[in-house]
Amino acid sequence: MHNLRSLTMYPGYSNFEFGLFQNQDCLLQETISTKQTAADFLPMLTTALQKTDLSLDNLDYCTVFTGPGSFTTLRISVAFANGFAFAKNIPLVAVTGFESLVQLCTTDISVISYRALSNEIYLSIRTKEQTILLETCVQTKNIPLLMQTIPMQATITFIGNGTPLIIEQLGNEYIRNNPRIIISPIQEPTLQQVTAYGEQQFLQQPTTSYVVQPLYSQSPTPPPQKQ
Repeated sequence: MHNLRSLTMYPGYSNFEFGLFQNQDCLLQETISTKQTAADFLPMLTTALQKTDLSLDNLDYCTVFTGPGSFTTLRISVAFANGFAFAKNIPLVAVTGFESLVQLCTTDISVISYRALSNEIYLSIRTKEQTILLETCVQTKNIPLLMQTIPMQATITFIGNGTPLIIEQLGNEYIRNNPRIIISPIQEPTLQQVTAYGEQQFLQQPTTSYVVQPLYSQSPTPPPQKQ
């Protein structure tokens, strides 16, 4: 396999990050405030490509973080990525925050959550085998009910920047008295983690995609029906 050259675009909650990579080795990484993404990204990307002797024409693919994150920056990032794919025929790999963080969990169940509106969170409940039990945007008051989808004896990792809101709903005593629960301090994935998962998906995906869409525009995964 030849060295894969790629661009990773990561619109987070407070900043927009992008990096140029050879396989998983970062050649150059830049950070832009979310408010300046639309104005600054293309000039900074042009400079970064020049510094690394790369161009959009010789990139093998582009990894795009599709959320959760800043609503406006996600839209801008996805628009740029789809434009690159259309103009330069660059394959796109969509990576979500759920997929990035579940790679860091080793327990039976992962509860991955991100802040949404003031009383809502983006929530994904996944098994160790990455079967999705539930993936949706939900009001925090419904968290105790949704936790009933988790098998009673399962070990659980809570991870993501929505975890404090979940703990608030479940109660600190519930968390302390449940030895099956692990609270991860990790709030969001890093650019490198998004890149690593993007490379993995690029090598495994059976078909090439040239269009991505933000996570918030996709249909949620409903909870499984009881038999």
